[in-house]
Amino acid sequence: MALNRRAACSVKELETMSEPNPPSAPSRAWAASLKRFDKAWTNAEGVACAVILVLEIVALCIWIILKNMPTAYVPGAGGSKAGLVLRALLGGIFLAIVAHKVMNKVVKRPADAVSVGPLHGTVVSTALVIGLLLGRTWASFGAEYFTNIYSWLQASSSLVMVNGLRGFASRMTLLVALLGASIATAKAKHINVDFAMRALPSRFHLPAAVTGWVGAAAVCMAASFAFFDFIAIGNFQAPSKVECSDGTKGPSGNGQCDPAFSVKWSKVMSVTRRDLFVARRQVVLDAHTLGRVLHGDKFNEFPASEWNAWLDAADWSAYAEPDELATFHEAEGKPRDPRAPVPGGGDLKLLLVKEFNLFVFGIWFNLIAIRFLIRAILALAGEVSVDPDAAHASGDEGDHDRSEDALAADGGAA
Repeated sequence: MALNRRAACSVKELETMSEPNPPSAPSRAWAASLKRFDKAWTNAEGVACAVILVLEIVALCIWIILKNMPTAYVPGAGGSKAGLVLRALLGGIFLAIVAHKVMNKVVKRPADAVSVGPLHGTVVSTALVIGLLLGRTWASFGAEYFTNIYSWLQASSSLVMVNGLRGFASRMTLLVALLGASIATAKAKHINVDFAMRALPSRFHLPAAVTGWVGAAAVCMAASFAFFDFIAIGNFQAPSKVECSDGTKGPSGNGQCDPAFSVKWSKVMSVTRRDLFVARRQVVLDAHTLGRVLHGDKFNEFPASEWNAWLDAADWSAYAEPDELATFHEAEGKPRDPRAPVPGGGDLKLLLVKEFNLFVFGIWFNLIAIRFLIRAILALAGEVSVDPDAAHASGDEGDHDRSEDALAADGGAA
């Protein structure tokens, strides 16, 4: 008996010694925590994608409506019929919805009914056709009113800083694309040429995958730095050359050297603080203007007294000299556009585009690089699979985020 126990212990010791780098409990704990963080990050980006897509759809719908509602249609006079078509569609949809609501009240359907009756459908369809035909009766209704609203949004509101409603939608599309790239990276769904991986023996899959992900992270970081440098010089007017601090003639022989990163960063932050201050003030100004525009007042006749009061409600001294600030004030009785001035001779149009470009190109690529590095660490910890076929799994159980051992165990159980 004692001999048998000793033999059993020896076998167990040999099995333990033969395990390749058995993971310790603490390492598994931190790896599991990192994986949960990565999953939470991915879920947050998924929610952000959904919210941005909804905002983009709403912005495009508002842009189409406000762009075409100012178009008045006069029979026989030619011109665009966009306003007529839009009014006919809106009228038809409105009457169809009203008819649907009324029929729901009049005709009581069983709780388990999955469709409406023929009478209900006929009434709603008839209301839709009537609404379309009545489009001509109000083909010019509200044209001047909507012209005023559209002109304000496109010329003197906060949307000017991102090139209007259409510009906002375009930039949100770019942001969604980069969010999708980050999610794809986290789920190993990014574009991947895996011919070399398939040609390698399985024992080289992990080193090859980790090397590829670390290399991709390095490329993203290099691209991020290059974008920052380009945008800082081209959009923020950061210096591309400065006087050599050591008094030498520099590499070009004219005493000019490349500025330190801190010089460009300081310039970018200075301009960004100013632009964000102006943006906040423009939002406050929009709140003052919105009620007037909806009431029907001309947007470009903002009273000088209200303008000066809005101007004096904030401290502009950090961004504008006293002489320049005095020029921002308006003479009493002289109306003006509700468009915030930009200290330093700048313009409100496209004011925040450079900050958006810097955030998207100069910063977001670093976030994608972090996703690559996290995936490499999780692979080394055995928390994700490096199997080249895992990325093509259905994803229902997150196969591409599971270790090789878990995948093998599921395969054996099946």
